[in-house]
Amino acid sequence: MSSLGSILVILSVALTLITLVGLIRPGIVMQKDRKSVLVYYAFPAIFTFLIGNSLVG
Repeated sequence: MSSLGSILVILSVALTLITLVGLIRPGIVMQKDRKSVLVYYAFPAIFTFLIGNSLVG
């Protein structure tokens, strides 16, 4: 389960980077506004990080 947790943590880091880029310019991640960027990228990043972190630890 540790490898699955590591993969989820890496995925959450990637989603976080996409979120940061999307908050600066939402058009880059093909969203209309910053609110949709948070819904589609930030919240899944938080949940995958929490799940991955619990599997690793």
